[in-house]
Amino acid sequence: MTQQSPERVPDPSLSPARAQVLPFERPQSDVQRAVQQRAQEAMELNRARSKFQVTPLRWFLIFVVATIPVFLTSAALDGVLRGMHMLDALYDKQDAERAAREPPAAIETPDVQVPGVVMVRPLAEPARPAK
Repeated sequence: MTQQSPERVPDPSLSPARAQVLPFERPQSDVQRAVQQRAQEAMELNRARSKFQVTPLRWFLIFVVATIPVFLTSAALDGVLRGMHMLDALYDKQDAERAAREPPAAIETPDVQVPGVVMVRPLAEPARPAK
């Protein structure tokens, strides 16, 4: 059996520096089939997503639903701050009523000091014992 297969017979029209790639089909393994199927599903999903158009009404609805928690939080914070202001006003009113009922105390006025002027007074000397 010295006969060569027709695929192995060199074609004289090809130059010897070029190689010819022969197709070789190998049956796919289970992993290759699973990967190819998954890739096909991903491509179909991307194609379906690219066809999906978001309408302006849908964008508006999404925006409204997303802003509800923001408005609720700001309203709660506003309510807390208003309550604190009301308590502060209540305590200020009580202090004003108490001050109106009590007689005003004598207010001592401190010595008027001029900035930059220092008055030097001698210290009181302790009494010296008699000699």
